[in-house]
Order: sequence, then structure tokens, then C-alpha cells
Amino acid sequence: MSQANELLTKLQAETIDVIKAQQETMLAAAKQWSEAMSSMVPAAAAAMPNMPSMPNLPSMPSVPGVPDMADMAQLVGDPTEMLDASFAFAAELLTMNRKFAKDLIAVSKPAPVAAAAPKKSK
Repeated sequence: MSQANELLTKLQAETIDVIKAQQETMLAAAKQWSEAMSSMVPAAAAAMPNMPSMPNLPSMPSVPGVPDMADMAQLVGDPTEMLDASFAFAAELLTMNRKFAKDLIAVSKPAPVAAAAPKKSK
């Protein structure tokens, strides 16, 4: 393995480690927030049983061709399916780009140099 490739491999491993640590921190924070909110929302609703509804608030204007928020969840569907489809697409693009890059390297190699004809001696 070349020195440049060794350095690249080391940098990639360090980058992966940093990203994993950031993801773990974010997941822990999201879990804490979710747990805090799920305990607060029922408590807040119970504390305000007589809160008046607000029927006089203006509704959001509709945009032709754009679904209402009520229809959005049905339109989007299961977020896990959307996530899986997006990552499958990204994986296909990555595979395609890898092949393209390798093909580009293959056609970019210099042609072999023909052997020089031996010089005639005088």
C-alpha cells in the first residue's frame, strides 16, 4: 500500500469514528428530548382542561396542486420506506460512480511505448 493510500485510509477511519460519535450524541439527545416531551404533553393537557378552542384563527391558504397538511402524512407514507428508498438510490449512484471512475482511469492510462528499434552500428 502506498504512503498516500495509508494516509487516506487513516484519515477515513478517523472521520468515521468522529461521525459515529456525533451520531451517538445526537441520538442520545433526541431520546432525552422525546422522553421529556412525552411526559410534558399529557401533563400540560391535563393542566388546561378548559382551554378554549380557537375557531377564529385564519386557515392556511391552499396552493393548487399542493396537498393540505392533513393529507401530507398519507402522501408521504411510512418514513422508514422513504429512508430505505433514498439510501438504495444513493447506493446505486455510488456503485455507478465507482464503476465510472475506474473506467475513466482505465481509458486514461498512457499507451504502452513501442520498443525503440536498435541503432545501427557504424
